[in-house]
Amino acid sequence: MKKLTAISLLLFANLVHAECTMTQYNRLANEAVLGPVTDLVTYFSPGQCRVKYNITYNGIQQSIDKTYQGDGNITTACQKAINLGRDEMTYKFGGEFKQETALKCSDGDKPEIKPLKIGAHIMEAEAPTVPNGDGYFEHNHARCRLFREHYDQNGKFRTAHGVICELDNNDWLVVDKW
Repeated sequence: MKKLTAISLLLFANLVHAECTMTQYNRLANEAVLGPVTDLVTYFSPGQCRVKYNITYNGIQQSIDKTYQGDGNITTACQKAINLGRDEMTYKFGGEFKQETALKCSDGDKPEIKPLKIGAHIMEAEAPTVPNGDGYFEHNHARCRLFREHYDQNGKFRTAHGVICELDNNDWLVVDKW
């Protein structure tokens, strides 16, 4: 029993001594997909237009009821009411965010942030997306995407581009970099 207690204390001491960092990655996983306006019904009254319509948002049909008041012509007022409904829908639901968390422990110095290397196994969010990129594509039956990272190399700001491909649900491989 005394040996078990001593071993437990030694293990606990090693765990307390270890430096652990939790890294959390958040990114916008996809943009919202808005379909066309359908079943449009308009109601006119002096200086305003009320519209009721259906719209498909990320594959789910939504009903919109919006009114716009203005001094312009009725066609412009109705188009602005439609646009207000679409904008409100986009703001309300937004896109889909993905979050990944990694806990890394070391017995000494804190690990420094290094650029990604070809062949590295990473979480998808460790490879920043390319703004206005094409999203995912298929290569050799694997789902892949482009990434762009910024890092410091000997005091100089560097930018690198590359490709990562999914190996399984949460494991990605850096397959190319330039």
